[in-house]
Amino acid sequence: MKMQNKVKEFLDKYNIHTNAEMRFIDLSSEIGELGKEILKGNNYGKKPHENSPALKDELGDCLFSLLALCNETGIDAENALQGALKKYAERFAQKGEISSSKKKVKSVVICGSMRFAKEQMRAAEDLELNHGYCVIQCIYGENDRKFTGKEALTLDKLHKQKIDMADAIYIVNIGGYIGASTRSEIEYAKDKGKEIMYHESCGDEQTL
Repeated sequence: MKMQNKVKEFLDKYNIHTNAEMRFIDLSSEIGELGKEILKGNNYGKKPHENSPALKDELGDCLFSLLALCNETGIDAENALQGALKKYAERFAQKGEISSSKKKVKSVVICGSMRFAKEQMRAAEDLELNHGYCVIQCIYGENDRKFTGKEALTLDKLHKQKIDMADAIYIVNIGGYIGASTRSEIEYAKDKGKEIMYHESCGDEQTL
């Protein structure tokens, strides 16, 4: 790999070779700096990503540190990359994905009227114990607790952030009832491409 040779020439010229441990520490530090620029580019997840002015420099620093590590360990970066591509291609052919992790557990947020607090808690238990979902916990409004004004706005905002984090939403629609707030959450989830499931049959919609 030409880039690896260029890095080696640079290390030789300035006599800045060091051990693999120090190169790894340097690489880890540079990846941290890259992460900061990625977060700046999307305002910490609040907007679509835009390249920050320093992103290119940070990527260059990471690439230098990685290739320097390859040089210090005597590993050919080109061969390592080809091996990784072959491994990922085989894994994708077998599993339909390149990740080596086990099947991802889906996360779900429960949506529905506060009047169905008990039903929502039972649904959360059923989703985790019987269907293998990870339920992102919500405030269920037990004991007929009413949330109004600022509290209601805060909970609505936080609930949509939970939908952002989740793979799916589960609508507790007892007797077919879906209130205005829950409908807004359904539309929000649709816009985000989330899976939507219903507690009770709702036309052609998916139920467990």
